Amino acid sequence: QAAGGMVKEYNVMAVAHESTTLFTDYPALLKGRQTVDIRPKIAGYIEQILVDEGAQVKKGQLLFRLNDKDLQAAVRSAEAQVMVAEADVNSAKIAFEKTKPLVEKSIVSPFDLETASSVLKAKEAQLVQAKANLENVKENLQYTRILSPADGKIGIFPYRIGSLVNSGIAEPLTTVSNTSNVHAYFSLNEK
Repeated sequence: QAAGGMVKEYNVMAVAHESTTLFTDYPALLKGRQTVDIRPKIAGYIEQILVDEGAQVKKGQLLFRLNDKDLQAAVRSAEAQVMVAEADVNSAKIAFEKTKPLVEKSIVSPFDLETASSVLKAKEAQLVQAKANLENVKENLQYTRILSPADGKIGIFPYRIGSLVNSGIAEPLTTVSNTSNVHAYFSLNEK
C-alpha cells in the first residue's frame, strides 16, 4: 500500500503462448577436414621457404628446404667408407683364396684358412654396416626437403629463413589444412 492507505497500481501484461527463437553464442574452433602439422625429421637451418602463408598446395609439393651441406659431406664420407670396406673385402677374398690351396697341399695349417675365412666374414660384415650407414645418411639428406603430406592450405610460419629447427620444436613449421569441409568445435554445458 502506498502512503495514505491507497493501493498503488502496477502495469499488467497478459502473457500469451507463442513460439520464439533463442540465440546463444559459443566460442568455437574452426578446423578443416584434415589438418597436418609439418615438422622436420632432422635438425637444420631453414634455407628456403618455397610457398606463401595461405597458399594452396598439393600432396608432395616442396614446402621447405633445410641446409644440407653437412649431410652432403656425410654422404661423401659414407660413400668413401663403403669403398674402403669393398676394398677390404676384396683383399680378404684374395688372402682366403691364396690360403686355400696351401692348406690343401699341407704347406700351411688349417688354422690359417680358418683365420682367413674369419677375416673375410668380418670384412663382409663391415661392408654391410658401411652400406647401411650410407643408406641412413642418404635418407637423412632427403629429410632436408620437407614436402606436403596432403592437399590443402598452408598455415602461418612461426619460423623463418635462418631459424634452427628440429623434430622436437614446440610449434610446427606450419600446418596443411584440407578445407573442402570445415568443422566447428565448441563445448556445451549439460543444461
